[in-house]
Amino acid sequence: IASAMQTDDVLRKNLLSRVNMFFYAGAAMAQPIWDSLYASQEREVGERIAMTTGLGMTESGPFALFVTNPHVKSADLGVPTVGLEIKLIDGAEEARLMALGAAGLATPPEQLGRQIFLPGREGTLQIEMLAGARRNGALAIEIPGSLDALLRETAAGQPVVVLLNLGLSWAPSWHYAVVIGYDLDDGAFLLRSGPIERQVLPFETLERTWARGGNWAFVVLPPGKLAASAGETQTTTALVAFEKTAPPLRAATAYRSALERWPGSLTLAMGLGNSLYKAGALPEAETVFKNAARRHDAAAAWNNLANLLLERGRLREARDAAQKAVALGGPTLDTAQDTLRQIEARLTASASPRRKAPRDRAARR
Repeated sequence: IASAMQTDDVLRKNLLSRVNMFFYAGAAMAQPIWDSLYASQEREVGERIAMTTGLGMTESGPFALFVTNPHVKSADLGVPTVGLEIKLIDGAEEARLMALGAAGLATPPEQLGRQIFLPGREGTLQIEMLAGARRNGALAIEIPGSLDALLRETAAGQPVVVLLNLGLSWAPSWHYAVVIGYDLDDGAFLLRSGPIERQVLPFETLERTWARGGNWAFVVLPPGKLAASAGETQTTTALVAFEKTAPPLRAATAYRSALERWPGSLTLAMGLGNSLYKAGALPEAETVFKNAARRHDAAAAWNNLANLLLERGRLREARDAAQKAVALGGPTLDTAQDTLRQIEARLTASASPRRKAPRDRAARR
């Protein structure tokens, strides 16, 4: 209509002479359309006609945010209608919530983050995106910045949050989207992008805008699932960060699945053992530490095993493990020596004969 009114005098006259207010709902209207409508209105009736809009809502339920100012511009929000409470989130938070929902970890609105982050702040936003997913009980794993990685993750049914630069390298326009699928015949990815639930983007377009965003992407997974494309280093980094905020048993679940894929990782074994220990699963933790110590002959594993055996009262076994940790030396030497001293003290105390308490003289009389 906006375009037609620029050239169709009859349409412009018939429409604008009978209209007192315009209303639209759905996606935000681009500023050029606003400008075109205003120009036609001023040309025909000498003034702008009020544009009332329910921004951000669908056509089926637009009565939320209303803008009636005749000087309104595209994306002006206006005010909520009486009785409604509106919560606004930034695009990054929206993308994260989409990924959480796909992982079965939907977050109620009252738990949404309230901060607005700027992607240009030296990576702060990316760090917060990962941390926010972990705070909601999810494992957030960065994946390689390649189209092959996107294809592998989406083929595995795991949506990918990507950072795109829709502008230019010297004039960026940052945007987060969620890749949810692909069509090899058409050579295109399917995305959830802001209010657009199904956006089709050619491979080359996404590759170009993604590259301008640094090819940064991550997947959000429930503990026990792993990224299809991430390697051992990326996964281990994500697990160590997840362990810091996750309940111990959930961390153990995540570590166990990773250790099954990379059984030779000492870091993953130690993480699993520590998580089981924190959860109070001492027999299982003992088995993990013992296997790690024997497989890797690592001082840290021997020392953790020694501490656990000490706690369980198996002092001689604990001493053997601590002695091995001390003998290996390295950066944990001081800790291992302290562990050994504690064990020796307990052994000495348990070996000392107990002095009998003197009998009460009055009791003998």
